[in-house]
Amino acid sequence: MACLRGGHRGGTCDNAISDGGSITCWQALRWPPAPRPVRFRKRWARATTRRLSRNFARRDCQRLLSRKFRSESRARCRIYAAQRCRRDPVTTPIRVLYAEGDATVAEQTKLAFAAHAPDLQLEIVGTGRTCLVRLAETNYDVLLLDSDLPDMDGVDLLKRLADAGTSLPIVMVTATGDEALVVQVIGLGACDYVPKQGAYLERLPGILRSVVAEFRTAQDRPVAGRQQRRILYVASDSTDRDLTLKYFDEATPHFTLEVVRSASRALELLQQTPFDLVLADLDTQAMGALGLLREVKHHGFLLPFVILTSGGDEKSAVAALKLGAYEYIVKRRNYIAQLPYAIDHAISRFQLVQVNRRLHEELQKRERLQQTMAESLALLDTLQKHAPIGIAFMDRNYRFQRVNDELAAINGLPASAHLGRTVAEVVPAIWPKLEPVYRRVLAGEPALNVEISGETLAHVGVERHWVASYYPVRNPNHEIVGLGIFVSEVTERKKAEIALREQAAALVETARQKDEFIAMLSHELRNPLAPVRSALELLRRFGPQNAIAASTFDVMERQIKHMVRLLDDLLDVSRITSGRIRLNMQVIDMRQIVGEGIESARSVIDRRRHRLETVLPPEPLFVRGDATRLVQVLVNLLNNAAKYTPEGGTISLAATADGAQALLRVADTGAGISPRLLPRVFDLFTQDDRTLDRAQGGLGIGLTLVRRITELHGGTVDVHSPGRGQGSEFVVRLPRVVPDAVVAALPSGNVTAPSPRTPKRCLLVEDNMDAAQMLQIALELEGHKVSLAFDGDQALAMATTFQPDAVILDLGLPRLNGYDTARAIRQVPGLENVLIIAATGYGQQADRERSRAAGFDHHLVKPIDLNTLIATLAAGRPNRVIG
Repeated sequence: MACLRGGHRGGTCDNAISDGGSITCWQALRWPPAPRPVRFRKRWARATTRRLSRNFARRDCQRLLSRKFRSESRARCRIYAAQRCRRDPVTTPIRVLYAEGDATVAEQTKLAFAAHAPDLQLEIVGTGRTCLVRLAETNYDVLLLDSDLPDMDGVDLLKRLADAGTSLPIVMVTATGDEALVVQVIGLGACDYVPKQGAYLERLPGILRSVVAEFRTAQDRPVAGRQQRRILYVASDSTDRDLTLKYFDEATPHFTLEVVRSASRALELLQQTPFDLVLADLDTQAMGALGLLREVKHHGFLLPFVILTSGGDEKSAVAALKLGAYEYIVKRRNYIAQLPYAIDHAISRFQLVQVNRRLHEELQKRERLQQTMAESLALLDTLQKHAPIGIAFMDRNYRFQRVNDELAAINGLPASAHLGRTVAEVVPAIWPKLEPVYRRVLAGEPALNVEISGETLAHVGVERHWVASYYPVRNPNHEIVGLGIFVSEVTERKKAEIALREQAAALVETARQKDEFIAMLSHELRNPLAPVRSALELLRRFGPQNAIAASTFDVMERQIKHMVRLLDDLLDVSRITSGRIRLNMQVIDMRQIVGEGIESARSVIDRRRHRLETVLPPEPLFVRGDATRLVQVLVNLLNNAAKYTPEGGTISLAATADGAQALLRVADTGAGISPRLLPRVFDLFTQDDRTLDRAQGGLGIGLTLVRRITELHGGTVDVHSPGRGQGSEFVVRLPRVVPDAVVAALPSGNVTAPSPRTPKRCLLVEDNMDAAQMLQIALELEGHKVSLAFDGDQALAMATTFQPDAVILDLGLPRLNGYDTARAIRQVPGLENVLIIAATGYGQQADRERSRAAGFDHHLVKPIDLNTLIATLAAGRPNRVIG
C-alpha cells in the first residue's frame, strides 16, 4: 500500500511495510540514529513531500531516496525502518469497514466479532455514500460490503471503487447465492464472497484475516523479485528518449528498454527479439505510431501497445484505441512518472486478455466436449431405450452401472434393481458360465457371439438361450475400467434351429431310404433281365436264322436296352442329386461324341422314320469331359426329339465352335413346348400334358440328367420353342479346349494290345438258377469251362477243389454274401491272385468302391452284356475297376 497520508500513532507507522529492507514511509526515519540527522531529514522530507504531492507510489519514494544518500546511510535507514515499521499480518489488529444496510445484521456481526474476534476493529456504516466518505478519510485493512445497501447496491459501489483506483481487499456478503452475482463481484476485484447462510458469522473472521494476510504479503513482495520486462521504445525526439531512459534506469530496474528511432526498425526487432510491450511516440518517423500499430497487428504480433503523444488529439486517441492500443498517454507535466504504472497496467491487461482468451477457448472447448458428451449420452440413452437387444455396462467388480429395459426383462428384474448389484447376485444360475468369459474380456480380449443357456428370474425352471457379445470398456488413458454387454435372446430361434436340424436329419434319412430303395429296385429289376439277355444272345447265335426271328430278336434287344437305360437314368439322377457321381475327365473331340450318340439313338430315330440332318466342323472340336456322360447327354436329347416329333419329322444336329465355347444344337419339328412348361422343362419328373395312352412314355428325368451332367462339365443348356406344334431347340454349351492344351492332355506311350481270348476255368456263383444256366451255356459256347454254385458256402467248397481261373460272383447271395465270399476265396491257397468279377444289380459308386475293397477286380452291372463279360475275362486282373 502506498503511504499517502499520516496516521502514525505512538511513534509507529500504521501504513509502513518493509519491502525486503526498503523504506516505505518517510516518517519512519524520525527516530533512527543517523550520522547527519538534520540534513538527512530536510532533504528527505522535501523530496518525499514533493513526490507524495504528485501521488507517486511507495516504490518511487524508495528509489528516489536511494539516489539521494550514500549507500551506508541507506542501509542503516532500511534496517531501522524494517525493525520499526514491519507488522505481523496475523497478530496486528485489523481495521474493518463494514457497509451493512440491515441494522439487525450489523449489530449481530458487531457482537459476534467482539466475542470471538477481538483483533478485528469493526466500524459499521449504513449506506454506500458514507462508505465512500470513510474510505477517503481513513485507512482500513479490509472492506466488508453488503450486496444490498439502501442507496446503492454492492456492485455499483465496487465499480466506483475500481474507477477510483482504490487498493483495498474487499469481501462481499449477501443474502443470496446467485452464481452470476459471484462472477460479477469477483470480476470487479472482490477477494471473496460469503453468503449469509448458516454459521457464516463464525467463519467470517477467519476469511477476513486470510484475505488481509494475502493482500499484505502481495504488497510486501520486494521490487527486485519482480519479473523483468522487455520494452521496445520507439521515439524520434532525442530529448524524450534521454529523459525516459534516465528515469527508467533510476526508478524501474525491472524494465529493460530497447530504443529505436523509426517504426521500420521496430518491426525488424519485433521479428528478431521477443518483447513484452511496445511504447511508441505518435510522431515517430516514417509511418508513425498508428502505422506501426497497424503493421504489428497485420504481422500477427501478440503484445500490448502504448502510445505517447504531445498533442492530446482526441481523434488520434480514438483511432489508437480502435486499433488496439492499451494506453494513450498525453505528455503533460510529470507524465514520465506515470509510464511505469501505465506499462504495468497494459501488460497486466494484456496478460489478463490472453488468460481470458485461453479461458474462453478452454470454456468453448469444454462446452463443445460437454455438448458432445451430452449428445453421446443422449444417443446412448436412446439406443439403450429403443434397442431390441439387452445392453448393460458394468465395472471391474462385475457390478451393473447401466442397464436397459430389454436386459432387465431378460433377467426378470427392474432396471433399477440391477444398479450396484453384481452379475452373480442378479443371475446366479448362469454366473459360473459367465465368469471365465468376463475374465478374458477384462484382460482385453473381446468375446463375440457367445452362446449362453440357462435360467433367469424371468422364466424360472425354463431353459432359455441367448447370444451375447462382450467388449472391454476403456477410459481416456486406455485403461480397462469395465465391460459392455450386448445380449439377444434366441430361444425361439434355437427351437427353430433344433426343429430344422431334426427336419434335415429326417430329410437325410428319407434320401438315404430313397437311395436304398432305388438301388434295391434296380437290383431286383436287373436280375430278371440278366437271364433274358443271356437267352437272347443264345437265340441270336444258335436259334433260327430267318427274317421273322431276326425281327423278333431286334425287338427284344431294343426293349431290354430301353429297360436298362431307364434303370441307369433313375440311378444317375439319384447319384447326381446326392453329389455322388464321378467323372472320368479327358480331352474329347465333339465329333466323336456326335458319332457315338447318333449310333446309340439311331434305332429310335429310324423306327419313327425321322430324317436326321447333321452338321459337323471340318476340324476337331475339343472339350474336356467324360465321354460316356456326354454321349448320354446327346442320346437323351436325340431320344427326346424323336419321341416328341410326329413320324416322318426332321431332327437337326450340329456341333459348332463359338469363341471359347463348343456348341451342340439339337432341333426338331415336333410338338414344341408350351410357354407354361418352358421354365420348368429341366426339372425332375416334368412332362408335358399327356394322353391316357402315354404314347411318348418316359419318366421325365432325361432332361434333368442333361442339365446336371452339363453343369458338372462347367457348361450350360438352354431350350427355345416358339410354342406348341412349332418344334423346339436345345443348345448345350461346353468350355472349349485350345489345341495346345489338347496335345498336353493326350495320353502318351504305346497302346497295349488286348490279350488273346483263351479258354478259362470259370466258377459262376448266382442264386438265380435261370440266370446262372443261361450265362453258363453262353460261356461254354465261347470255349470256357464253367462250374455253377448257388450260394457262398458252396462257392468256397468248389473253389478249393475246382481251382478256377476266374470267379463270376453275384453280391446278393443267401447266407454268405458276395463280399464275404470274395474275401474268403482270396484266402484259399492258390487263389490269392484269381480273377474275381462282381455280377450284380447294384451299380452305384458306393457299391463299386465296396466291391473293390472286398477284393473284386471288376464290377459288372446286370443285365451283363456277353461281349463285355468275354472281354473282361480275356483282360484278366486290371489296375482299375471296369464298369
